[in-house]
Amino acid sequence: MIESNKLYPLSVPLFVRGNLCHKSLWLHQHRPELSGQVDETLRARFDEGYRVGLFARELFLDGRCITEEADTVDRQLWLTKKLMNSSVMTLYEPAFKFDSVLIFPNILCRTETGWTLYDVKSHGMLHPGILKDVALQYFVLKGLNIQVDRICVVHINTDYVLGKSLDVLRLFTVVDVTDRVKMRLNQTRDTVQTMQRVLASSVVPKVAIGPHCSKPYECDFKPFCWQHLSDDSVFSISGLSKNQKFTLYEQGVREMQDMPASYPLSDEQVAQVRAHREGVPTVNLIGLRDFLGTLHYPLCFLDFEAFQSAIPLFSGTRPYEQIPFQFSLHIQSGPTAEPINYSFLASESEDPRRAFAESLIKLVPENGCIVTYDHHLESQAMRHLAVLFPDLSRALLKLVGQIRDLIIPFEKGYLYSPAMRGRYSIKTILPAFVPELSYENLVIKNGEMAALSFCKLRLSSDAKEKSDIRIALEKYCEMDTYAMVRLLDVLRVFSDRD
Repeated sequence: MIESNKLYPLSVPLFVRGNLCHKSLWLHQHRPELSGQVDETLRARFDEGYRVGLFARELFLDGRCITEEADTVDRQLWLTKKLMNSSVMTLYEPAFKFDSVLIFPNILCRTETGWTLYDVKSHGMLHPGILKDVALQYFVLKGLNIQVDRICVVHINTDYVLGKSLDVLRLFTVVDVTDRVKMRLNQTRDTVQTMQRVLASSVVPKVAIGPHCSKPYECDFKPFCWQHLSDDSVFSISGLSKNQKFTLYEQGVREMQDMPASYPLSDEQVAQVRAHREGVPTVNLIGLRDFLGTLHYPLCFLDFEAFQSAIPLFSGTRPYEQIPFQFSLHIQSGPTAEPINYSFLASESEDPRRAFAESLIKLVPENGCIVTYDHHLESQAMRHLAVLFPDLSRALLKLVGQIRDLIIPFEKGYLYSPAMRGRYSIKTILPAFVPELSYENLVIKNGEMAALSFCKLRLSSDAKEKSDIRIALEKYCEMDTYAMVRLLDVLRVFSDRD
């Protein structure tokens, strides 16, 4: 039995979780075994946030970092109190506890009459949700009778362009949110008390599934909370907004077979619902054959990988700018020819963009038909490279004009299988039609993991680790273009049916 009078410790991450969903907060405390596996990409975003926090310290030099100097919470609390009573002007990650709420503000700077609180975010803008966790920190400091004169959010300035060296003053934007945060004090106090009651309860809160399950990130308890839905639920209908799907769900329409005949659906959605009801693929022969008629040999199956960094790495780049670092290219010269794979993987020690562009221009045949899957990254990257390198502009823009997008026949419903579950990513479609191929056996399984792996490659000094990462990157990117080869074969097989 859970103690009803026990005050469970709260932290900023738990407070953020509780603001999204009380059920998630309760499960995290009392039934953590029901949590799904933590997404590596989400973990990497937290790591990126921590690195941004380290750079932000350069705005306020000569500080003392509490969490680096003390290894337990009790010692961190003690050291924080000691240094606040000393002449130290700046504290990094000091520890404070009030009403069982434990916080570690990013930066605390001494003023003539008190302190300024700086909360560092890796975001490129200030959005309202940020103020909630800043308000929690103020609630604790206020409760401890610590005079806070000013409260600021420090976030990335996405307009900053890196010159010859990093200018930290221009990299960050400092926004004064003092008044907005202080006016939330009573609301924050009430929210903390509510969360404490939730945590002290012996019964899991009743919270219906909703958009909060996936926004701003996918909750690690979603697999548990959504287990009552099948692969044929209304949430698998493509083209419907989240609001439409949840409205249907709240009206009791949970499965596709329950869809009212009067509900307005597009032709593609009608075909999708029919495929799920009948359990077999649907084919639009006219659309499929028209798409195939836009292709010609030599076929060049092309896939890019790119990474983003909150801290720009190369001269002339901005925070979070897409930097292409790798491509795979399968070239098939004719109907009976075996596709030949070519690839490019940049050196992690230098700006990859010039070498990337030159290699791409050299490898793609002049009259090649470039086949991509969801062309946006490839098209945007080549257009950006064309601006960056005027001498290569004509060749790069010509390549953009040669692109044909393999996602079209799937997205438009020319071919749909129930196994796709209303999704069109190549990772979903490949096992639906080519089950013998799988990304699950690869070390790197998606584009975000590829980007994170390349960033890790840049930071690593271990020769074996670097070699393993490069091999994994090559295998992943090659799988993307070989998957396109096989999926085009599938489209041709279905187009030949009467």
